[in-house]
Amino acid sequence: MTSKSNHLKGANILEKSKYLTSISMIVLVGIILLIVVHVLLRGFFGAPLKITYDYISCFTVVAISLAMVEATYERGHAVVGFILERFPIKFQKYVDLITSLLVLIVFSLFAYSMILRTYDMYIIGDTTMGVQTPLFPFMGVMTISFIMVVLVLLYQLLEHIINFSRK
Repeated sequence: MTSKSNHLKGANILEKSKYLTSISMIVLVGIILLIVVHVLLRGFFGAPLKITYDYISCFTVVAISLAMVEATYERGHAVVGFILERFPIKFQKYVDLITSLLVLIVFSLFAYSMILRTYDMYIIGDTTMGVQTPLFPFMGVMTISFIMVVLVLLYQLLEHIINFSRK
């Protein structure tokens, strides 16, 4: 975990994000190996793997989704701090608080929508076009990642509120 102060106890979701990022890295290595095998089989034997395109697409979604949780916690997204630093501290805190709340609302709506879509995919039986692999497990991983991002954003919002009330 980073050197950030941990005002709230029981924020294990933040520690779990590191494990998800590690899984994401393993998935990326698997994607690379799948591509290498595909190229070698196509080049030497003229018989590429038929599963390559379907699984690369699905596993890329998994890798990005799993890494998204830690990126959110580390605030690895685009930040407009260089504009805000020209304003007074109190104004910056208001903007941080409002921005955190809006982002939490948007990601909560995304997560809710993903839950519904994953359920629909399961009921309907959506599959990949090539090898007919069910899509709902991959969408389920993405949904869980979005839920965890919402938990991280909620944690960060509570941290903003605590910091805001202190000064």
